[in-house]
Amino acid sequence: FSPTGESYVDVLTESDLPPVATLHHLPKSTSYPLVTCDIGRLEAIGYTQPQRFHLKGADGSSDIYGIILMPTVAQGEKLRLVEYIYGGNQTAVVPHTFYSVLQSGFIQSLAALGLAVIVIDGRGTPLRGKSFHDHCYQNQGACAGIEDHVAVIRQLAQLYPQLDCSQIGVWGHSGGGFATLHCMVKYPDLYAYGLSSGGNHAQEIYTSHWSERYMGTFDPQIWDAQRAEHLVANLTGKLFLLHGEMDDNVHPASTMRIVDALIKADKDFEFLIMPNLHHALRPSPYYRRKILEFFNRHLLEQ
Repeated sequence: FSPTGESYVDVLTESDLPPVATLHHLPKSTSYPLVTCDIGRLEAIGYTQPQRFHLKGADGSSDIYGIILMPTVAQGEKLRLVEYIYGGNQTAVVPHTFYSVLQSGFIQSLAALGLAVIVIDGRGTPLRGKSFHDHCYQNQGACAGIEDHVAVIRQLAQLYPQLDCSQIGVWGHSGGGFATLHCMVKYPDLYAYGLSSGGNHAQEIYTSHWSERYMGTFDPQIWDAQRAEHLVANLTGKLFLLHGEMDDNVHPASTMRIVDALIKADKDFEFLIMPNLHHALRPSPYYRRKILEFFNRHLLEQ
C-alpha cells in the first residue's frame, strides 16, 4: 500500500502462472498493469510447466493436491517417475508460486533429465483445517500422509498411461529424508530408489519444536513406533543416505542410527558424509550432482 492508502500493488502468481504485478487505485478500483514476468529465457533452456491436480486420498474422501511435471522428451517407451517429498507437519510443500517451482527439490533439473516429477501434500499438512492436520498427531511416522501419496500415485498411473509407476524414485531432505526412508521400507513394491538427505530419523534426539509439537509429551512406546529403523529389514530397493558432518540442525547421529540398523540387517546401501557442511547442503555443487546422478543411473540408464 502507498503511504496514503490510496493505491496498492498486487502481485499475482501460481505454480503455473509467472508473476503479474498490477497497480490499483482506490476508491474507484482502477487498475494499471505494471510488470508481467517474461519466462522466455527459462523456456529456451527447457523449463517444464507444472500441471496441478487434486485426487482422493487413501481414505477415499479427502482431496489431496499436488503438481506433476511431465517432460516433453521421454528416454524410453514410458516416463519414469520421481517424487520429491518432505513429510513435515509444519508446512505444505506443494509449490503455489512460480518462484517456488524453481526452488523446489531440483524438480526442474530432474524433469530436464527426462523424468516425470510429482510433489504431493497429504493429510497431516497444515492450511487445510484442523481435522486434516490432526492426522499427524502422535503419528509422525505417517510423514504427512504417505498413504495418501501412494493412493494418488496409483490414480496418476490411470490418468497418465505414459507413466511407469511400477518402481519409482523418491527423495527429500531433513523431514524429507525421514519420509524417504519410511517410503522405502513401508511401500517397497512402489518406492524402489530413495535418496535420504539429512533425515531426522529419531524424534527423541531431534528438536522439541518439531517433535513434541506434534507428538506431545514423550511416551517411549508411541515415539518409538514412529521410527523407520525398526523396518529396515523390509528394504529391497536402492537407498542412498547423505548427511552433513557439521549439521547443526539434525545431528548426524540420526543417520548413523539408520546405518547401524542397515548393517545389522545385512542390507546394501550407499552412504555419504559431507565434511565441513551443515544442514543446508543445497549450495554444494557436489551434493546437487550426486542427487541427479543417482536418479539418472537408476531410472534412466538401466
